[in-house]
Amino acid sequence: MTARPDRDHREKLPLHEREFLDAGDVARLFGRSRKLINEWDKLGLMPAPMRIKGSVLWRRRELVDWLESNCPVRGDSRNGRPWQWRPGATIKLETYLASLKAECVRLSTEAARVSGLIEQGERLVHVRRGNP
Repeated sequence: MTARPDRDHREKLPLHEREFLDAGDVARLFGRSRKLINEWDKLGLMPAPMRIKGSVLWRRRELVDWLESNCPVRGDSRNGRPWQWRPGATIKLETYLASLKAECVRLSTEAARVSGLIEQGERLVHVRRGNP
């Protein structure tokens, strides 16, 4: 039995050059298991794949755009609309900077919280040892 020429050609291309990826390719791309990729798909946590003649395939460019959009859930409603792939769509610099600023504030708040917990733990250790 001879392998299909298109499949042989697809397998020779590196992941970043392929237009369509199956679950195994996506798993390798994300460094996750194939089972987890299928679970994410079932839960709607990633872009919907195309189903063609029994094959389940994702557009590589759509996955990259999804990652660059902070991995919104399929039904995630931002600005009143669910996330939808728009090939070639650009993100405004102001929007991108605002999202970075919000992430910095979140991380700073989390760092302060953890720092407070560490200080409380250190005080407890000093008290238990008999130090003031």
